[in-house]
Amino acid sequence: MLSATSRLHVPIWAGLGGLVASGAMLHPDLGSPLTAVKLALVLALTLNGLQAGLLGRRLAAAADRPIRRRMLVWGGATALVSQVCWWGAVAIGFLNGNG
Repeated sequence: MLSATSRLHVPIWAGLGGLVASGAMLHPDLGSPLTAVKLALVLALTLNGLQAGLLGRRLAAAADRPIRRRMLVWGGATALVSQVCWWGAVAIGFLNGNG
């Protein structure tokens, strides 16, 4: 699992970079509450990605032992936050683009 997910780091960070760059080129209305929420989601996504790297290193260090419940909960929370942030940012982008 760890080797498979480690290959995804570059495309994920490239996607985040693309999200930020394309959002900046669209000249967002920084006074809009939806834009503020989207910016907060992108910041949360970035911070979540950084802590996911730490989680990955800890899981790799414990690869020869059973995974503890705390690490499983941490991994699940990381995935949940990631999905909420990605889909929330996409939905807000759609709403702002069609509003």
